Amino acid sequence: MRNISASLTLGLLALIVFATPAFAGRTSMRASVAAAVPASAVTTNHTHSASETDHIHTGVEYSATSQHQRLADTDKASTCDVAALKRVADDLCTHGPDPWPNGYANGQRVTPVQQSMAASLGTVDTPTVLSGSAGVCDADGTTGPRVQVLYVRAADVSSRYAEYLVSFQTWAIEMDDIFAQSAAETGGMRHVRFVHDAVCQPVVGEVILSPTGDDTIGNTAEELSALGYTATDRKYVLFVDTDGFCGVSGMVEDDQPGPYNANNWTSGFAQVSNSCWGSWVAAHELMHTLGGVQSSAPHASGGLHCIDTIDVMCYSDDPFYPEMQLLCPDHWNRFDCNHDDYYSTNVAPGSYLDTHWNTADSAFLIGGVTLPPPDTSPPTISWTQPIGNQQVHPVTNGPVSLEVTATDDIAVAQVSFSRWDALSELWVDLATVTTSPYGTTIEAATLDPDWNYISASAADRAGNTAGDYIWVLRQQPVLSVGSMTLGSAASTTGYTLTSEIAVISAGAGILGTSVVAQWTDSDGGIIEQTALTDASGVATFTHSVGATGTYSIAVTDTVLAAYTYDAVGNTISSTSITLDAPWFNKHWRSWWGDTGQQPWAGSLSRPTAS
Repeated sequence: MRNISASLTLGLLALIVFATPAFAGRTSMRASVAAAVPASAVTTNHTHSASETDHIHTGVEYSATSQHQRLADTDKASTCDVAALKRVADDLCTHGPDPWPNGYANGQRVTPVQQSMAASLGTVDTPTVLSGSAGVCDADGTTGPRVQVLYVRAADVSSRYAEYLVSFQTWAIEMDDIFAQSAAETGGMRHVRFVHDAVCQPVVGEVILSPTGDDTIGNTAEELSALGYTATDRKYVLFVDTDGFCGVSGMVEDDQPGPYNANNWTSGFAQVSNSCWGSWVAAHELMHTLGGVQSSAPHASGGLHCIDTIDVMCYSDDPFYPEMQLLCPDHWNRFDCNHDDYYSTNVAPGSYLDTHWNTADSAFLIGGVTLPPPDTSPPTISWTQPIGNQQVHPVTNGPVSLEVTATDDIAVAQVSFSRWDALSELWVDLATVTTSPYGTTIEAATLDPDWNYISASAADRAGNTAGDYIWVLRQQPVLSVGSMTLGSAASTTGYTLTSEIAVISAGAGILGTSVVAQWTDSDGGIIEQTALTDASGVATFTHSVGATGTYSIAVTDTVLAAYTYDAVGNTISSTSITLDAPWFNKHWRSWWGDTGQQPWAGSLSRPTAS
């Protein structure tokens, strides 16, 4: 199983890419927002706050005072789990704004196309690939995975729908031309499967947001989702009537090949502002929503683009600004220089695109894959080490091997191991394993004393999950005083007292255990010492004592032994006991109450150790 970022993270999917119910179980598929192409920097003509200064050349601002569309007023980095990403809104991250392409500038609206649409239209069987003049029919124009074109404006922006309708349709068909001509370079045929009308022209809807709906990219995504633009069989190309950014879109980092790639099963927004309206930027943003460019690609930039220029998706981007490779100097209006990173219709066996996600297989393209029925079958999972499902494994010290078997009707994506920490009342992640055998190792010393609930959860590529658990009972070792010796008096008023505390489990001494002993003298003074056990499980303590009196030796406030002596010394008086950490049992009972039920499941009873 390859990179689902272990990333299976659904971080963005609530806002800009929408998950099917089957994806709801995923916890680590990273979704991100990617923006359009680099070129000359452009500034705007209004006052900027200090917080905006370092981004002003891009035209996208973070401050609430900006009149242009902002990324948002939230923390831009702390909750995004990749250094390249900045926070846009709850669960929505972006790698940051990009400059405008040559010929475009922030605040300068693109003028309408002056030519009318051509009457000649192609069909799936006989596609007509004439840039800006032909659409391609597919079935009834609505069923199945499709790309829907929308003109989006805020309520306080005058409608330009009628003025630009032909332009939006022309740019959509020119965008399709980029996909088609790029596929033709490898001998194949691909077209964007649009939502289209009876004569195959892309349908362009008008969506009106609230007056603040275009204030931030997050606002736009949230309001569109609230209006119902969340269909998982739709990618939405948005011509947004605002400025302040060029293009931005959503992409799921899932590089697994085949029809169950997450980019085939999630919705997405490809936003283009009015200063960048046109086919090139729209094609760039739509390609992101289809899954290009994955971070594992051979020529990946590290910021969801590529470095083997010239290419619609390639440039030196944030955060690494890698050196570019000019491998295709005449490829400006085409996808995937050399067709080895994200788009090819003729893949060599064993190559990267044969074993990873190839956007030419997207179900949203005519000629791409046909989606199978949704995968709703969860995996199966069964504990094999150290014990079977829902059984108890006692342990005192050393490593504990955890292993499960997991199967699925298609493929297991990952198995996650976790432990409920009753002290902090939090789940502790232990490991995520993406290949068989599904196992990990933990140390008994890291477990809570007494009961430990260990869970294993298997997820398949569609996000279906199944889990089961075991109990690991960390037994308390036996602690006892092995010996106590009163040494010769160092002076007429003092002696050296030596005590050995043994830590034993199953008849054998435990090496390397830290023992904290408290020495209490006859006057009530307490001195604390720490020692590690040796190979025999013995921790040795020495302390200077007075000429007469009584010293008691305790571990965790429980007295193990006492030694009474006088000026000439006398014999040892001691009693060994076993510690069982009763405070921890009380802590669990406070959670479960009298019923003995788990607080997080409600249906599982605490087992009884045999």
